[in-house]
Amino acid sequence: MSGGFRDRIRGLCIFRRRSPLRFGARELVRDMWRIYIARGVILAALIVLSGARHYLWVSLIALEFILWAKTYKVRAHEANIFRLTADERLYELAPGITYGYYFPARNIYGKDWVRPVKIGPLGLRVPEEGEQAPLSRDGLLVVGDSATFGEGVPFRDAYPAVIERELNKDASCHEHISVINAGVPGYNTVQAVASLPRLLSTFSPKVVILAVTLEDTLVWGPIEIGRDGEMVRLNAPARQKPREWLKRLSYILYDLSQVYRFWRMEGYLRDLFSDDYIGYRAWMDAVHRMGALCRSSSAIPIVVIIPALLKLESYVWRGVHARITDVCEDEGIYVIDPLPVVEGYRSRSLWVHPTDPHPSVETHGMIGREIASRLATFLDLSSCNIRPDEGLR
Repeated sequence: MSGGFRDRIRGLCIFRRRSPLRFGARELVRDMWRIYIARGVILAALIVLSGARHYLWVSLIALEFILWAKTYKVRAHEANIFRLTADERLYELAPGITYGYYFPARNIYGKDWVRPVKIGPLGLRVPEEGEQAPLSRDGLLVVGDSATFGEGVPFRDAYPAVIERELNKDASCHEHISVINAGVPGYNTVQAVASLPRLLSTFSPKVVILAVTLEDTLVWGPIEIGRDGEMVRLNAPARQKPREWLKRLSYILYDLSQVYRFWRMEGYLRDLFSDDYIGYRAWMDAVHRMGALCRSSSAIPIVVIIPALLKLESYVWRGVHARITDVCEDEGIYVIDPLPVVEGYRSRSLWVHPTDPHPSVETHGMIGREIASRLATFLDLSSCNIRPDEGLR
């Protein structure tokens, strides 16, 4: 099959990947007509299967429109921000680029808001404006996922930068303590630990902080970079794909799936840390490897548990936090859990956007200050030295 013919066939596919920048009326003309035809067929099928009378037809159509009107367009990065590495488990941000992180408006009105993100020559996030303080080879290294990276907030408001400011408040300290933000959006614990050898040799940190979220045991397979430059997980969980199809085909079905997803969230996150889940066993192996790598590099290993910003009014995952703590302490790794500083808040009030549960600027500030205060118990700020506390081993 020739390449041109194959591309024409692919262009007819309802489910093909769309550019994240195509929104609005032009999208309807250029891309969405196939999807709207499919939605019409789905809606007609719902009407027929329900045996609805004519007044219920109108209700279903009105409900579909109302749900469309209140639904936010898909948030996305710009393309071409990721590139592959020699390790098939890993990818990295392309050095030296600036890209946009999108917060969508609702379908019925408004324009998308973009947060600029800047990547430095080492493939790590750097300030969008101004200069970054020189990175010390004897500072603190923070690895983790998008919550550590600071998706949706400026570089200087992400919690690693908050930790750095807090630790350097002591006027008697004449030497700047660097906190290096090596978070990568989408990484799980296995990937974060797999990236450690290169980071340890580059920065020789005295403290390594591994941020763990409650989805960090998810198993990811090999990765590829699509034609549009977006990173694609080849073995992504099957549950992710139907949600995207439903959102394109029927907002009624999509909203029902979202209600079901939220209803299952409590058991879902608990299951990710159950003994019979393969990802949990891989996560424990990664924590063990992190401890071994740090000890061989004379660095203090620390794990920070990033709370799920859900159901904070009556948090139901304390048992998961306790399990993470037990595993880490068995490995001689100190654990910092900032749950107490966010618990009791209305969950959505701590989100960076109504559709995006990443931490807001205020939430990063609360988490960063709590981590810094706990770190200060074994950082000798008067001499700017990090003193290993034998009680942490």
